[in-house]
Amino acid sequence: MYQPVFLDASANVLIAFAGVATTVGASAAIYYSYLTSQMRRLVEVQTLHAVFERMEKDRPARTQVRDYMAQCKSEGRPFSPIEDENVKKAIDSVCRNYDLLGFMDRHELLSRHYIDEFYSVPLVFLYDDILGQYVDSLRQERERGATHFWELTQFYQRVKDVPPNHPSRTAGATKWTKHRERTQEPTQP
Repeated sequence: MYQPVFLDASANVLIAFAGVATTVGASAAIYYSYLTSQMRRLVEVQTLHAVFERMEKDRPARTQVRDYMAQCKSEGRPFSPIEDENVKKAIDSVCRNYDLLGFMDRHELLSRHYIDEFYSVPLVFLYDDILGQYVDSLRQERERGATHFWELTQFYQRVKDVPPNHPSRTAGATKWTKHRERTQEPTQP
């Protein structure tokens, strides 16, 4: 037969203390989780800011490359070979920055959404017109080798279909598609 057990006062205090400790511990875990998520967000914002600063410092080089391309088109001459050393330096600088951005993209140090929205469209246009030729020539074994600007070439392969999926080019869209790097079927009006 079952006999009820009566606890003395010290056991009741221990049970009450355990309940309070559990509540405090759970609260601390929730607060720690919140702080951790906020710290992650802060680091992401700081990293994004550093990328913006670096890419904005390179804006004159990108402008110089675009001006060179426009001049070549207006004169009806090909982009290569590039005779002007200043243009070569500008192209190399643009490639280096996109190479670093590709590294950050591959290692997911930044959200791909940020990268796609801010930098993939200009990269694709520049790469298709001139950077791709420049990079291919440097990646020859007689030049710098196949590993040179490897991150850039991988980054381009991932984002080359982003421009057609840009909301400004997708009829009726007001925001990015879920899979912006995949080619979307054109929408019918």
